[in-house]
Amino acid sequence: MPKDFSDAAHWAKEHISVPALDIQGIAERSRRATAVDRLRLSGVTALVVLLIAATGTGFAQRAFDGIRIWLSGQTAAVRIESMATLHYPTSSEFRSIAARTVVPFVYPVGLPASMKIWAMAFWPMNRPDTVMLIYANGNGGLQSFTIVANSAVAQGAPPTPNLGGPVTRWSVANEQVIARADPAHPQTSAAIQTVRAAMQNVTPAASVLQNLARTHRIIILGGFPKAALEAEALARGNAVLIDRGHLAEIPALAAAKQPLLISRTAELTNIPQQNGAPDYAHATYTWQKTVALSAQAVRLVNGALSAHGGLTKCACEILYDEQPDGQARLTVLPAR
Repeated sequence: MPKDFSDAAHWAKEHISVPALDIQGIAERSRRATAVDRLRLSGVTALVVLLIAATGTGFAQRAFDGIRIWLSGQTAAVRIESMATLHYPTSSEFRSIAARTVVPFVYPVGLPASMKIWAMAFWPMNRPDTVMLIYANGNGGLQSFTIVANSAVAQGAPPTPNLGGPVTRWSVANEQVIARADPAHPQTSAAIQTVRAAMQNVTPAASVLQNLARTHRIIILGGFPKAALEAEALARGNAVLIDRGHLAEIPALAAAKQPLLISRTAELTNIPQQNGAPDYAHATYTWQKTVALSAQAVRLVNGALSAHGGLTKCACEILYDEQPDGQARLTVLPAR
């Protein structure tokens, strides 16, 4: 599992009540999966744990297909049976999601300039009425927000009386915004209030533009947020940052003269419930695969990796940067 997912999951566990996970089930699913799918499954599992933890608590009864949120005062509950996740979104990917929400959303504004969008989750795929965002900086700081259209807020009581921990929530235009402060860092609460005030004075279109500046201009396959920031500062052309998880695939792909395929968006459907919590290990996963590196690019990356002692000796991530003249520049970055 890439370290950023692990750090995020530990952060959630330490600061927020997290629904119990069926670790044995996840392990069994992982054993049945291919090496590529094991990487993707573990990464998405960690992400959805963090997303749910940042919003509230999962519930047991199956009564719908998608994401449902209950609100009561300054508390919130969430149940998820289908969702899509996206890591390190690019500007075009963010625009695509924002363009098809059921109403024009006002997205969080007023965050520190260092915070970029690390991950998003949303549902339904074609017409989202709920969008979850996690912002991160290179020093491990995280802040999450959930935006739900007023029309999608569930009425009545949730399936159990427990609504989970307290949240900060407010209304903007046609939506509800939900955030949870980090009790270990009081400044987080102040930052949320800054965002809350800023969102009251911005249009949906302006908030989209401000968040486009927080997206990523290169393809980042995963790994360390600090390495991602360094890679973006160095990149001059069409670039891809290959994290250690995907670097593990490179030698075999190079030997087989095959490209590196990635899944920018993972779609989870039919998420069952077990012991009062979502059972992600037995959900249906759909991977939208695209080519991240051509077979020729894979061979170049493999050469750079071999020159640094291979994956076991190179604690690194590699930036593949295709220059405007067609030449490739490879930069080996420390995994940190």
